[in-house]
Amino acid sequence: RPGSASDVAALYEADDGSVAFALPQGWIGVTLPEQERASRGHLLSVRAQRLDGGASLQAVVDGGSRGRRYGDTLRDLGSLDDIAQGLVSNELFNDDDAKSAGVVSAEQLPAAGPAEYYVVRYQVGAKPAIAKLAVLQQRLYCLR
Repeated sequence: RPGSASDVAALYEADDGSVAFALPQGWIGVTLPEQERASRGHLLSVRAQRLDGGASLQAVVDGGSRGRRYGDTLRDLGSLDDIAQGLVSNELFNDDDAKSAGVVSAEQLPAAGPAEYYVVRYQVGAKPAIAKLAVLQQRLYCLR
């Protein structure tokens, strides 16, 4: 989360107030406010892009009050290799223009706050991508 209110371009918050996601200046939300909590499975789902078009992201929080349970640690999701391959397969399935996709690297990093996380670097077609995943309090956090 950015350091001050003047650094924030938009703020998205879960229904129950348990999770908030702030976009910094220079970014714009693509997800309409009424759609950020529209999914039955997602506690929060936000798509955004840089104003210059140079990057995009999706922030998703699943679980919690929406009924899904992801466990207490990343290990409850499965192995790092299985998660990385599943993520890439899902990206390939959802990108009609992509002819190929593959994992470039995958690693588990120590806690940078309350939870350890996975970082998966992958390529969909000619487009490089990065995903960070964490599990905390039965919720899955994914930034890609």
